[in-house]
Amino acid sequence: MNERDIVRVAKLIEERDAALSPLPDRKACDRCGRQAGLDAVLADATWAAITAGTEWTWLCLWCIDTLCDEQGIVCSATLHFAGNAVAASSRSAADEEQIARLWDQVYRLRQELDEKACTFNLRWKADMRAIKMWRAATGRTLEWPDHADLVVWLLQQIRRRDRMIRNMFQLIRTVRRIW
Repeated sequence: MNERDIVRVAKLIEERDAALSPLPDRKACDRCGRQAGLDAVLADATWAAITAGTEWTWLCLWCIDTLCDEQGIVCSATLHFAGNAVAASSRSAADEEQIARLWDQVYRLRQELDEKACTFNLRWKADMRAIKMWRAATGRTLEWPDHADLVVWLLQQIRRRDRMIRNMFQLIRTVRRIW
């Protein structure tokens, strides 16, 4: 990096830090003392509900969220940060239950996926062993056999081996009779 690039990077870092730093005239949260620079616009009824019985005039977003959660208040707010407005809402107990149900469903689906992946992997490994045997027997090292043809070939191999085993047992019986 040359000197001009270093100056540009330093300026970009300075601009980023200025956009993310608390506003200079920002008051600290009356509840926790945090000076975050994040402003939230709430409905008057929501503000009245979460500040009832207190003398709070400034609350940070974290305290607003905590108070809404503690009091079971479901609300929406417009957040202002670095000149951008973002809509947000608190979660109710029903939302939490739905999220818990969704996580349970994710867990069950993940278990099902793992089980199917295990089955697939077993089948894949068995197919690869069969294809390796087929390639060695046929000399077609660069081909993938059709699955039905592979099954027929494997059944033929089993029959051939069964005949060989029967013939060997017959040979053993014959040898025992002779001795």
